Amino acid sequence: IESDYSSDPIEISANDMLALFEEAQADEDLCLNKDDLNKFIKLCDYVKEAFDINFGNRIMVQIENFVPVYVALGGTKEEALDYMFARKIFRKLNGMFEDYIKDNLVALQKLIHSVYGKGVFKETEHLIEKNIKRLV
Repeated sequence: IESDYSSDPIEISANDMLALFEEAQADEDLCLNKDDLNKFIKLCDYVKEAFDINFGNRIMVQIENFVPVYVALGGTKEEALDYMFARKIFRKLNGMFEDYIKDNLVALQKLIHSVYGKGVFKETEHLIEKNIKRLV
């Protein structure tokens, strides 16, 4: 994850780092709320249905644990969700070349725009564009 933040290196023990993670995950303001989850689940449900890609609760737990830590470090929930969607879910589309994929990618992009707005899921949108071009 890239950052423009500049600081001197600090040393922190694994236990202290874990405590910071737990502190962020305990802060409800940093965690995904019901609306955040419902919006994200729309994307996940579409991917499952349109591309026949299944992923388990383990990935959702990873996402729910990652978001508050990412937000505590200065990011946004949407950036965190985009990062995880691109890395954990969208990557499962690699190597799929069936005819229906391109149309479903276009529909996924439209769904992302309707749920989050254009340009919010930058990394996922970039991957969608890249895959659409690959399938031309």
